[in-house]
Amino acid sequence: MKQPQEVTWSDGSAYVRYADETVAFAGMRDLEPSGSVAVDLGPAGEIIGIEIVFMDASQLAIARQFASENGLAFPRDLTGVLPTIR
Repeated sequence: MKQPQEVTWSDGSAYVRYADETVAFAGMRDLEPSGSVAVDLGPAGEIIGIEIVFMDASQLAIARQFASENGLAFPRDLTGVLPTIR
């Protein structure tokens, strides 16, 4: 499984980056109809990162499942975000 390069969070949102900064952003695909979970893609379709906005347990599950289906490790602990879920 590919490990994240970086995990950042702020104000109830999280970003899990898998590609380094040399991979150019080419587009985004929503993984959930409200747009609360999305994946950023590079020019060759490679996964740059997963963005989770308005974090809650269901959004986290969607991101975790996508990561698993695509051979990506997903952080077990997003403690910086979890207190905002209550």
